[in-house]
Amino acid sequence: MPIVAEYQKALAKYGADLPSTYSAIECYIAAKLAVEGLKGAGPNPTRRKFVGALESLKDHDLAGSMFATRPPTTRVRPTSISRSWPRAEGS
Repeated sequence: MPIVAEYQKALAKYGADLPSTYSAIECYIAAKLAVEGLKGAGPNPTRRKFVGALESLKDHDLAGSMFATRPPTTRVRPTSISRSWPRAEGS
């Protein structure tokens, strides 16, 4: 997959001591999308412009991988956030 090859090349160049994990590749892709959103938001980005730019990335190609965006009406927004903390054994 070209996006993975691009990630591995960047990892070799800038972070050779970091492990190549699925989560790390997801973060790399998310960062690339964030950069595209900032580019699309223009020289004076606002949250509204940034979100609008991300929403306009219909079937966007990132290094040979297509990423489709959801229409704003189908986005799911959390109504609450719950936290769970690991417990020490026996407590």
